[in-house]
Amino acid sequence: MIFALSIFLGLLSVVNKILLFLERKSGWVSGIAIGLTSGFYFWAIGLKILAVAEFGFFLVMLYGYIKHTRPSLTVTFWMNLILSIISIFLCYLLFTGALTLIETISALSFIWGGYELAVKHKLFGWLLLLLAHGTTATASFYAGQTVFVGLQVISALICVYAIIVIFMRRSSRVI
Repeated sequence: MIFALSIFLGLLSVVNKILLFLERKSGWVSGIAIGLTSGFYFWAIGLKILAVAEFGFFLVMLYGYIKHTRPSLTVTFWMNLILSIISIFLCYLLFTGALTLIETISALSFIWGGYELAVKHKLFGWLLLLLAHGTTATASFYAGQTVFVGLQVISALICVYAIIVIFMRRSSRVI
């Protein structure tokens, strides 16, 4: 069951990055599904704090979806407040020793990378998502989830591609 879930989540993560790169609304929807399902997966493999952090990723993907429908200032305020509280809580857990540095970086990078994409700061968003996939691959490797690690690496490579495309677009505007 866990093995099948790791393959499903890994493949969905790859599809999610492609859809977000193509700026499709379905990228945000697939991210919502990843956030909800990944919570169960990380809990089951013993990375409980990443399971909790996936709630933050779920909220960011929900926010990205809502953002494309022009949310009110009230919705934007509450989403920013909730994401900030989750981030502060994750940092608190790091400093109390309940969370490792790699888990903290993974969780915060997914949350804020998705947020940056939602608010159209694409370069910074893709850089954070690259960091998130790299650290998640590392944490998953130590949890013995080698197939999931491979799929995280593929997602990271899609992030690299998105970063290269952004730089190419920027350099073509300069010429």
